[in-house]
Amino acid sequence: MMNRSLLNVVLLAAAGAATSWLVQNFLDQRKRKHVTRAKREIKEQLKTWEEEGGSLAPRAERRDIGTH
Repeated sequence: MMNRSLLNVVLLAAAGAATSWLVQNFLDQRKRKHVTRAKREIKEQLKTWEEEGGSLAPRAERRDIGTH
């Protein structure tokens, strides 16, 4: 009788570990897809920006108040 109860505990622990692994794996895959999609969008925005000229506005010169 002791062996059967020990086996049940081991099986329950294994099922819990497997479920935990599956959930963690699922969440990691969702995060990877989100990051990949975000990187793709940034690359596309950069490509569009570069195709439109890609230059920044000219930098304005700054003068200190004490110098003229």
